[in-house]
Amino acid sequence: MKTLREAFARVRNRPLILIFPAIATLLLCIIEQFNPFVEKYGSLKTLITLDYMENLAKFAQDVKASAATPGIMVTSIIVFILLISACASIFAVFFSGYAQVLYLSVLGYKPKKGDFKSGINRHFIKMSLLFIFFVLFTIIFIVLMAYTVVPAIMSIKIFFAGDSRIFFQMMLLIILTVMLLYFALVFYVMYWSFSVPGIIGFKRGGVLVALRMVNGYCWYLMPRATLFIFAIGISEVIMLALNYGRGSAGYAIFALFLNWIMKLAIIFPYINFVFSVFIEMKEDMFPSRQ
Repeated sequence: MKTLREAFARVRNRPLILIFPAIATLLLCIIEQFNPFVEKYGSLKTLITLDYMENLAKFAQDVKASAATPGIMVTSIIVFILLISACASIFAVFFSGYAQVLYLSVLGYKPKKGDFKSGINRHFIKMSLLFIFFVLFTIIFIVLMAYTVVPAIMSIKIFFAGDSRIFFQMMLLIILTVMLLYFALVFYVMYWSFSVPGIIGFKRGGVLVALRMVNGYCWYLMPRATLFIFAIGISEVIMLALNYGRGSAGYAIFALFLNWIMKLAIIFPYINFVFSVFIEMKEDMFPSRQ
């Protein structure tokens, strides 16, 4: 609560601190809601009735079929990377400036003309590379996590098919899978979250230093990151329960507004928490660096 009060206090001097994430969150919500995947699967009922194993098998078959024509596959990958790079560069222009403004605000510096532009000049290239790698690694991460749950799902299917002898093996496998997914996800979120202020706070090697900070303070950071992930997950479940991928134009606007408000209420406090804690950790680990 203290961090949130301080964040709103800083907004009075620098309205951009709230305006930028509000606009960025709205754009992300628009992209999230109005795309073919959500139009097809944007319903909790639809997702529950899907055959998870069948869809994973179909995905693997599609990848295998694409690999049969390596020329087309390589071209598609190159085009995809170029598209991601272009989008990341556009986003980095604004986010590098915003991150600089937020960082200076948390440090207690008074607003000064040119802070936003200074952030772009100093951090644009590093921020662009960070976003490119973030998108690529996130895709790989999601695929790996999707296939990680396969053994647990298979054991559940075998158990409900009538083989009660594997009950304890099934429970152990489920617990191990949940623990693996939890720690993988929470550290993934923490690493990428603190990489952003790491770029702003250090001239060189900021991302690696941020990773060291996360490792050193992980038990303090994990509950907050867990709460953030849980809140985002709850907001997604609510939107899926409302069938936000379907409905009339009026309903779509209502769903978009609700999704935007929920996401902004979650993301804004978390961003401020990350930057505030990063500066505290930096002062603790590197007291001579200002």
